[in-house]
Amino acid sequence: TNHGPSDANDVTLTDTLPAGVTFVSATPSGDCSEANGTVTCALGPLARGESAMATVIVTVDPGASGVLRNSAKVSSATDDPRPENDRVRVDMAITALADLLLREADTPDSVTTGKTLSYTLFANNDGPSNAAGVTVRDVLPAGMRFISATASQGNCAKSAGVVNCDLGDMAPGAGVTITINTAVHFTMPEGRVSNTASITATTPDPNATNNTVTAVTMVRTGVKWRFFLPLAVRNHTP
Repeated sequence: TNHGPSDANDVTLTDTLPAGVTFVSATPSGDCSEANGTVTCALGPLARGESAMATVIVTVDPGASGVLRNSAKVSSATDDPRPENDRVRVDMAITALADLLLREADTPDSVTTGKTLSYTLFANNDGPSNAAGVTVRDVLPAGMRFISATASQGNCAKSAGVVNCDLGDMAPGAGVTITINTAVHFTMPEGRVSNTASITATTPDPNATNNTVTAVTMVRTGVKWRFFLPLAVRNHTP
């Protein structure tokens, strides 16, 4: 704002961006440019009077959570009798949020005892921020024999009937596929078996309703074979 008493000529606004942010845009785009973390806007003349105001919008991607400090100043070819109000600084607290989503599929959906059963988990980060320290936990049903677990990113390990997969960081829009192979024990009774998995991260999740998923598989009893061996009896006559 130009409070007068004269018109201000060749007004320039300079905005020094906080360290670590990524510049996205500045409007008015025709008058603003960015180089090495500094946005410079040539606003031209600014007439006197409190109603004469120039507005510049600078958009950045913060990249990480924390406190960002942004500093800006305005200058002109016209002398300023009060240069102490030509600078401004604002601090903003940035919080990262990552909406994690987990889906699951079982193959086959109906399995016979003694056969193999695979669970496929699809983990996604719907953003808007990077998800740090992502972990998927899958509790295997009782009676399932663990065979293997692999992930397209990170590592999986099984302990006491639970498969834990450390996926590391996931960028916004990224997805990871986890495959868990098991075998159905012969002693499992016929009926429906549920497998439940969940996903978490150190980054806050604004929507926890899609972090847990359950797959239900029909287990059918296989054919049980019984073998009878002939018994040879030899009669010894005295």
